Amino acid sequence: GLLPCPKEACRFGRRDAVDGTVDYCRQLLRALDGSPDSVRFFDGTDPVALAGALAVLPAPEFGGSAGRPRAAPRFAPGGPAEAILGLAERHGAVADRVLTHPRSPFGVVAVQDGCTGCGACASACPAAALGVEREGDVVSLCFDPRRCIGCGECAPVCPERVVRIEKVTDLRRLAEGKRVLHRDREVRCLTCGAAVAPRAMLERIRGLLGTDPALSAITRYCADCRGTLL
Repeated sequence: GLLPCPKEACRFGRRDAVDGTVDYCRQLLRALDGSPDSVRFFDGTDPVALAGALAVLPAPEFGGSAGRPRAAPRFAPGGPAEAILGLAERHGAVADRVLTHPRSPFGVVAVQDGCTGCGACASACPAAALGVEREGDVVSLCFDPRRCIGCGECAPVCPERVVRIEKVTDLRRLAEGKRVLHRDREVRCLTCGAAVAPRAMLERIRGLLGTDPALSAITRYCADCRGTLL
């Protein structure tokens, strides 16, 4: 239960955000076959109505010893996802529920054709939901929906404009965890064997440079060896 500030008196000007978050929680509970009234506002300006509302609230559930809660909330990355998946299991909801909402604490990132594997989106992600992983010559752009906060910082920095993000709570994606969005092979330096760049990125560079004399060095040698050659 929340006792919100009146909209005209919110000192931080965030009352609309609070309204949206409460609406998201109520819609999520409804989607999980729970009671949306488990989360609601109370009118703090009417003491009589407030007392009546508080009187009918269900008693909190405790367990263990010394009245400790059955489970403590996790504020680490992945904690909110665990909480929602646990809530779905508690209500017996099937794991294919999807809720699209502007106040969703999660997002789903997708990469369309044209990705070069440059990793700019991963560098911009403040939650480490996007990451570049390497295994041998294979380089992969991976996405962990449990860590994504739906901030949208990844899409604007993509030079190819192929990153898309949607503010959505997708139980199946959360349950599946990390997935590969793009996979490619890296070209190795002819001199030292170090990684030069993913093949798709080099193809993109070829398209931009055309017949430029520097193209051969850029696509065949790493940055250190190019400096030596030049």
